[in-house]
Amino acid sequence: MPSLSDADEVVHESSREFVESTNVYEFMQRYDIEDYDAVRDDCEGPQFTDWYPGGRINAAHNVVDRHAADAEAREDVAVCWEGEEGEVRKMTFGDLGAEANGVANALAARGVETGDAVNQAAAVGVPDETTGQAVVAYVVLEPDSKETEDLRVELREHVGAELGKPFRPRDVLFVEEFPKTQSGKIIRRAMAAAYAGEDPGDLSSIENPEALDGIEAKH
Repeated sequence: MPSLSDADEVVHESSREFVESTNVYEFMQRYDIEDYDAVRDDCEGPQFTDWYPGGRINAAHNVVDRHAADAEAREDVAVCWEGEEGEVRKMTFGDLGAEANGVANALAARGVETGDAVNQAAAVGVPDETTGQAVVAYVVLEPDSKETEDLRVELREHVGAELGKPFRPRDVLFVEEFPKTQSGKIIRRAMAAAYAGEDPGDLSSIENPEALDGIEAKH
């Protein structure tokens, strides 16, 4: 083991040990969306940022979700935030998971969930002349389900029955897919902009920009 006084060598050696050790990888319980197809091992040359090319991971699951789901780990402190003097807030993995999933669970909170007909659902806020902002629900149906006006009404009424009519989505729109990043995060701001006919801004992080074409075609 190199001396701690030789910082560069410590980093170099640690990187090599990490790449070569499957035990470390297994200990981390890393969850892959797609398995990697290679492992970079060039310890005597440049240090890479992509040690496992071809693979994709769910960072939210690895960092938060798996701990929040564990009965013991969910009570451990995940974040300690300090603001002004004397202002301290500690969040457990359970707290962090609940807040981080707030947006992702927006539709579930409004009574629209994955079911027999619905494969995925996402809610976005859009400008409304009367209320200031309204909810629009985008839904990806199961392959054997069909887009019908009856289903659209059923979903809207289901939300109204669960949370009251003021919370019903203004629209329920059926699309083929959602615009997502490589890690699978839904880009809701782009969906909201497409609905409102506004500039969605930087789209470089979107893995499937063609999904926005399908969303725009619904208006």
